[in-house]
Amino acid sequence: METKKLKVLEGALITLYNLQMEIKKTIKSIESEKNKIESVNYTNNLIPEAILKMVENGELVQWVKNPIYFFVPKVKKARLVWDTKNQILCSRFRDEIPTAEQRLLFTQAILKIIREVKINPPIDVRI
Repeated sequence: METKKLKVLEGALITLYNLQMEIKKTIKSIESEKNKIESVNYTNNLIPEAILKMVENGELVQWVKNPIYFFVPKVKKARLVWDTKNQILCSRFRDEIPTAEQRLLFTQAILKIIREVKINPPIDVRI
């Protein structure tokens, strides 16, 4: 009878331990997400308002993992990069855009940024 109770208690302890580990993982994930949000907020202070409005309107998608990178919806491969240090717009993988329609969308997004931010055309960065 004693061994049966011990096994039940042991099972309960293992379950509690597993729950504690899951709670710790969840807390760690929440902290990680908070840090990402803080990083985006900090970086957004260095990005022109016109670009942020385009993100808000759905014309661009900001990458949370690296908030200086922007994607144009419906455009594969290519991305725009706002160089916060030099305050310039760069593009990456522009040559890899698969269709003329996507190239047109990408170019329209660039032109809108150039007009509204009043900057020079982007530098194509090959890394």
